[in-house]
Amino acid sequence: MTQVIVYKNLTRGCWSIATPKGARGRGPLQGHTDAVSLVNVTFVVSAASQRAVANGGHRSVHAWAVGEIAPAAAPQGERVTYRPHTAPDFVLMDGTPVSKAARVDFAADGLAYATNPN
Repeated sequence: MTQVIVYKNLTRGCWSIATPKGARGRGPLQGHTDAVSLVNVTFVVSAASQRAVANGGHRSVHAWAVGEIAPAAAPQGERVTYRPHTAPDFVLMDGTPVSKAARVDFAADGLAYATNPN
């Protein structure tokens, strides 16, 4: 299957889908959607960009999930979030860092839910 990148588009209030570029880069934008699900997910954060944003720099796309698009389903699993001013990683709601998940449902309400995060 083909991998894609999904990230929260704060300007449009939806999820953006892009093509991966290299091992940790973001390529061309493919489109926007209200909801999407990925399997075999890895969470990626650019450490340098995260530090810049946390220190008051301009917002930039520097964190996303990489995976394969899966059939849509009702969101399930543990809520996962990313807040660059609070932590340098994606985290579960109890603060546990998460780097991978078997599946992530990016819901229309703007929240993301990870199944089998680790």
